[in-house]
Amino acid sequence: MEKIILNVRRHYGEIDWILPILYFLKKKYKIYAVFDYKFTFDNLKKNKQLFGIWKEVIEDYYVQDTKKKFLLKVINKFFENFFIKKFISKTTKDKLKEKIYSIKEIFYKFKINKNNLKFFFVSIVSLNDLPRIIKKEFSNCKIIRFPESTWLFPSRKLNDKIQMYNYKNQISDFYLFSHPNDRDCFFFKDIAEIKKNSLVCGYPRYNKTWIKKIVNFEKKELTKKNFKIVVATRKWEKNHLPFNDYKNNILVIMLFSQTIKNSRVYFKLHPHSHEEFIIREILSKSGFNNWNICNDHPLALSKDADLCISIITSVTFDFLSLKKPTIEFYNFKNLTLNKKSKAAPHVVFSLKKKKYETIFKYYNFVKSAENFSDLKKISDNFINNKEIFDVHYQSFKRIIIKKNIGITKVITKLEQI
Repeated sequence: MEKIILNVRRHYGEIDWILPILYFLKKKYKIYAVFDYKFTFDNLKKNKQLFGIWKEVIEDYYVQDTKKKFLLKVINKFFENFFIKKFISKTTKDKLKEKIYSIKEIFYKFKINKNNLKFFFVSIVSLNDLPRIIKKEFSNCKIIRFPESTWLFPSRKLNDKIQMYNYKNQISDFYLFSHPNDRDCFFFKDIAEIKKNSLVCGYPRYNKTWIKKIVNFEKKELTKKNFKIVVATRKWEKNHLPFNDYKNNILVIMLFSQTIKNSRVYFKLHPHSHEEFIIREILSKSGFNNWNICNDHPLALSKDADLCISIITSVTFDFLSLKKPTIEFYNFKNLTLNKKSKAAPHVVFSLKKKKYETIFKYYNFVKSAENFSDLKKISDNFINNKEIFDVHYQSFKRIIIKKNIGITKVITKLEQI
């Protein structure tokens, strides 16, 4: 039986995107995973729905020991110095990198040989040397790049100031994209060439059967007593979301929750962030006690939500896929603070409105709130008119769901490479 290796670079959002495809591929292939960081694997285990399904798909896994490889990485960086690298042979460099990525251990553990490795899956944004090493060892293996999350990027027409790395020199045989915008954003100088070796396949995670699989992973009766508010956060960033604004957002949401009888707030943290300690500190000092921090999959967490709030995160789409009323909470002054804020991947310049706004607002996916009054006003309107969010779900269907071509078609295309 031929084999597949999945390389997980930063966070379990990468698994979340590709797992629906791997789930079907497991019928024909043995699938293995390599994690670049232990932190990523530990975070995956906390998400019991995703981890449970992942275990159904994966034969075995390997977690890189970054602590043991620290010295090797320092030496590698030294070798890359402009004045040093010309004195170091390519063979020496290659052997060092093979040790850094534990190539021999991985091949031995997964029983990989020149005849049985069919695909190597890795995210588009991964810049590590593992794909290059794999391709060197197994020239017949196909390197497949895929999105690290369901984020929708603006095209360069929507934001010509956007600052993104051009990934044109990656080792890759084929790319999967969720949306044409993403292809334009990552390969802004080589679109024509990339089109020949790529497929816009939509968002496999929002296939109805996959949503059902996540939501029903644990079949248990829900005894709902509270008005459930699910909040998807993003870690602070000095140019786009200063820490004071992040902290203020959390506290304002908690204050807003007090205006709704029997409400409880469930915070879903970003899978890559290290914000849990800080947000616990903020909440524990706030005086509010109607909150939880959850590690469940956002689809499972929000299935019985009454209201969802997002802070510039692609979890917005998880909420919309379940037809949940969703409010984006973000202070729009952060879009015009400086040049870097305007170049952020969540920013669009609306020619019609002549102003910067988030991509979620631009495509009419959400109601937007900047402060307590906005949250209260939108919530009150919703309570009086349950249909006010319907227009956002229709936008989501037209722009996101319509891109889905079906997993069977994706696999057929991969097999033809």
